[in-house]
Amino acid sequence: MTEIKRLTRYDSHDYYSLIHLAYQSIDAKTISFAAATENEAEMSQWLAEHLTYGLFVQDQLVCTLSIRFPWSKAKSITGYPHLGRFATHPDFQGHGYAKKLLAWVEKNIIQDLLHSPYLTLGTAENHPWLRQFYEAQGFIVYDRQKLANNKHVTLYFKKEMEL
Repeated sequence: MTEIKRLTRYDSHDYYSLIHLAYQSIDAKTISFAAATENEAEMSQWLAEHLTYGLFVQDQLVCTLSIRFPWSKAKSITGYPHLGRFATHPDFQGHGYAKKLLAWVEKNIIQDLLHSPYLTLGTAENHPWLRQFYEAQGFIVYDRQKLANNKHVTLYFKKEMEL
């Protein structure tokens, strides 16, 4: 049985564990995802400041996704909701949980609640499979930038929402 719910500070330990397990396979020499190096207190603060959802399988957090808004501390860069910290526990990859969580957030939050015409996200250009995953979900690349604090070039994706 799966359940999707909003994460709070009370979920910070499970969230911290999931993010670090999911990001441990990333080559830190060439890709710098900020969440990969944050401590549990920083993760707890993130959950307090950002709308973050988790997909649970039998009460275990297996997938997570955050939404940044133009008015939040870590602003979206386009003025539209911006996804981040999208991660799946390594033991649960390949079961469609990331697709299910993304589809739920798009429908219930981005379309039905916010009525946003677009949704954006960014990822490392040299990540071995994320570009293909996002394109398969209907996102298209609209920009490419080398940010000052990153080791990698970031690809920015946009998806038009059906309203």
